[in-house]
Amino acid sequence: METDDFSIKRFLKYISEGELKGLKCNKCSNIIAPPRLKCNICGSSEFKWVDLSGKSRLLTYTIIHVPPKKFASESPYAIGIVQLDEGPRLEARITGFDINKHAQILKNGVELVFEPIPSGILSFKPLI
Repeated sequence: METDDFSIKRFLKYISEGELKGLKCNKCSNIIAPPRLKCNICGSSEFKWVDLSGKSRLLTYTIIHVPPKKFASESPYAIGIVQLDEGPRLEARITGFDINKHAQILKNGVELVFEPIPSGILSFKPLI
C-alpha cells in the first residue's frame, strides 16, 4: 500500500499486524481513529499515520445475548466504547473477564489486546 493510503482498509491491515495506528492532522495535530477523509476539528485532509498506545478507559458497554446470525457462535459477548488516551473513541469487543460478573469493569481502565476474534474487530480487556 502507498504511504498516503489513509483508508479504513489500511487501518484494519495495521490491526491485523498487531499495530494500532491513527491519523494525526498535519494542520491542527488532532488524532483521528478510525480514519476519515477530513479532520473533524479543522477540515484538513493532510495527515500522517501515528502509533497509538492502546491505553484507554471504558466509557460504556453492553452484553450481547441475542446476536446477529454472523456472531451467533460467539454469544454472549461484550461490545463497548473505549476512549484512547490520545483522544479518539473506538467501538471494540471487550474480552478477558467473566461475562457473568461484569458489574465492576467500568471502574478500572482497559488495555488493548491483539487476539484472534472471528469477526476481526479490535479487542480490549479490563484491568481487573
